[in-house]
Amino acid sequence: MIEQIGDAGRYALSDATLTLARHVIRNDPTLRATIETARSLATDIEEMVTVDCLVQQKPTVIFAIQGPRTPSLSLRPGTRNRIGNSASARLFDAWSDAPEMAPSLCRIIRTGGYAHAEGTPVPHLASLAAPVFRGGALVASISVIGFPDAMAPEQERPVLQALLAATNVLQEAPA
Repeated sequence: MIEQIGDAGRYALSDATLTLARHVIRNDPTLRATIETARSLATDIEEMVTVDCLVQQKPTVIFAIQGPRTPSLSLRPGTRNRIGNSASARLFDAWSDAPEMAPSLCRIIRTGGYAHAEGTPVPHLASLAAPVFRGGALVASISVIGFPDAMAPEQERPVLQALLAATNVLQEAPA
């Protein structure tokens, strides 16, 4: 269900896998609502926004929309994330049964309701991610990616406020 792209050895999810995933996403009311919320958030804040889910136990982009203020990135459905380079991956790890991160960092993320990553894998960019739950289980995250000054993790920052407001609406919406 994966394919090699070119001679460089880079691998990606195959078209068949992505087609199957899109079918599942279209038929899941929580994921549909999450994508619509992400689309609206991107319009409001003019930054890149992604929706990630766990696919084979790895945070994977299922939706990405480029914002006019964010440099063009190669994030697209099927992109896999790691703890070292993604606020979304840190978020999923903090809620996992066997986190790789330090327990203190997991507590900070869970208590704050969001994760932050800066400077990796792309210098001069940062990301914020907030969870989407269904029935108490983490099913997705919404991430915002942009320049560090806009992605600062302080509660009073407008991008973080908009992200948390968007995911809070999803928590209150019936599935």
